[in-house]
Amino acid sequence: MGKRWSPEEKAILTKIWRSPRLLKTQMDLLPGRTYDTAIQHATKVLKLGPKCPPASQVFRLADALMDDKKVRSIKQISDLTGRSLHQIRIVLNAAVDRGEYRIVRWHASASGGELQAFYKKGKGPSKPRPARLTPAERSRRFRERLGRKKYKAWRSKYRSPQAIALPRDELMDALYGRREYAQVAA
Repeated sequence: MGKRWSPEEKAILTKIWRSPRLLKTQMDLLPGRTYDTAIQHATKVLKLGPKCPPASQVFRLADALMDDKKVRSIKQISDLTGRSLHQIRIVLNAAVDRGEYRIVRWHASASGGELQAFYKKGKGPSKPRPARLTPAERSRRFRERLGRKKYKAWRSKYRSPQAIALPRDELMDALYGRREYAQVAA
């Protein structure tokens, strides 16, 4: 069991927890305590809840960024504001529900093909999330994108090689009862 938390340490931890700065950047204020113990104490003992700035603060940052009426994804907004993807997703989806923002398009990301929503400030209908493509539809789109000639070249490059005819071994034929040894084995 570790050492007990003093009232001063608890007050410092509460102050850090309620500030918008990251806990890791302020751990020097709690010498002798690790990051994990600070998180455990704040959530389990002090019951301070999740460490994140209020949604209104995150929304103000995102809203100020989106004043230029450009279309951006959650990842782009997160990179520009310095807030987590989770925080941005929560406040933007709430803004879409309120009608302050709208989703103008869905685009497959480069990694894994998961669909990303692109948001724009302003009223209007949001584009619904498209249904997932079946493997046959993805294959058909791939063939159409390459074209007939390029697809044939691609397919010949990745086609499995033909079975290679190996020389027959007399010992193996005898062991498995093949060829002239089939009569003897029966």
